[in-house]
Amino acid sequence: MRDIFDYLDYRKFLNDYYEDRKKNDPVFTHRFVAERASIDSGFFTKIIHGERHISIGIADRFARLLKLGKRETDYFRTMVRFCKAKDHEKKNSFFEALISFNKSEKHVLSRDQYALFGSWYNLVIREILAFHPFRDDFAGLAKMVIPAITPAMAKKSIRLLESLGLIKRTAVGEYQKVSPVWTTGEEARALAIVNYQKAVMDIAKDALDRFSKDERYMSTLTVSVSKAEYEEIQNDIKKVREKILASARNCADPDSVYQCNFSVFPVAREQRTRGEE
Repeated sequence: MRDIFDYLDYRKFLNDYYEDRKKNDPVFTHRFVAERASIDSGFFTKIIHGERHISIGIADRFARLLKLGKRETDYFRTMVRFCKAKDHEKKNSFFEALISFNKSEKHVLSRDQYALFGSWYNLVIREILAFHPFRDDFAGLAKMVIPAITPAMAKKSIRLLESLGLIKRTAVGEYQKVSPVWTTGEEARALAIVNYQKAVMDIAKDALDRFSKDERYMSTLTVSVSKAEYEEIQNDIKKVREKILASARNCADPDSVYQCNFSVFPVAREQRTRGEE
């Protein structure tokens, strides 16, 4: 059984605990757990399958049933709040609280990977290293980023990228890109990527004024389509992404870093009357 601090989803933790406990304790059934937590056994099944959420009150009952210590209980309660949060800012806050509970190597790695997407310029700096022979001129590196960042921010970014294995220093003292290997859980990664996407969208707005038309390309469409056509649009965008990535990988002499944003989202929906499917 993994340590509770290895989890971000309380439902996954409950499921793993249940599966582990019932191997040696035949009395520990869905019905037994439900009775001790004062809930319906069917509700418990939906919880561990990720179909339903619990209240903090029920979380406290589970904590007593599982005999969690005070610190573990606080962590469990925070997991519940994190998983239930719908507002992005609240989810961020609860995530920061979760990773503050544990300082193990695994969680430090998760926190650093979360930080990678927390600042939009981290990936920009990594791409700069594809064509710029950087050593330790952080002031010069900072000026290359648009909009410009401080030398301190550039230095922090280099240290973060290096710690994550996304860049490395060569024998001659220059940094270069290396392929990433991700181990962060889906919840953390999804949350971090949303943060990153929000940041680069803000930069995209500023780019309209920062660059002339020949230096940037932006286009918008407003169309009415069905669900099936929307899914086809998604597939088309994925193909374009793959083509752009292939071009970038095969580029022998890059000299700039470009940000490519794709977004398709609803701005109007048909109002259905009661009873319609």
